[in-house]
Amino acid sequence: MKSYMKVTDPDKEVVRSVDGILLDETASYERDYQIKLDKYGDYLIYYYAVDSNENEAVYSYVITVTDTTPPVVTIINPQTEGSVNKEINIASIRISDNSSKTFTIYVCVKVPNGKIYSLVDVNETMVVSKSFTPQTIGKYTIYYYVEDESGNTSCVSYEINVR
Repeated sequence: MKSYMKVTDPDKEVVRSVDGILLDETASYERDYQIKLDKYGDYLIYYYAVDSNENEAVYSYVITVTDTTPPVVTIINPQTEGSVNKEINIASIRISDNSSKTFTIYVCVKVPNGKIYSLVDVNETMVVSKSFTPQTIGKYTIYYYVEDESGNTSCVSYEINVR
């Protein structure tokens, strides 16, 4: 009877244990192995048993490594003062994340009467500066809502006092 185990990472590559053993068809099923889970996704663990008649039994399970870290959003040089009927440029942002390269970004402004309006809806790593023209005196709040590829979100904001 032949028995063995195999472990693959999220890229379907065979994994090495932390002590350097390749966990493929040559790996013994009779000992414990420690592996480093250094990628997001599914690690597949298979145990095979093949009898003398070439009948095969397989037991498998999955270890899922999930990204739960939200992106870090930095507002760059926000304008915090403005005047009625004069265009205000909204600040650009910088986004960093532990795994994602693309993001969904929403930018909104909350006007003094409490209503919220969308300013920008883009799918980029940086929002190109946009603008709006305030119609009344008061406090305007700019919100940036950023979602990474794993669904983790961050929301940052700043205020603009309009006179």
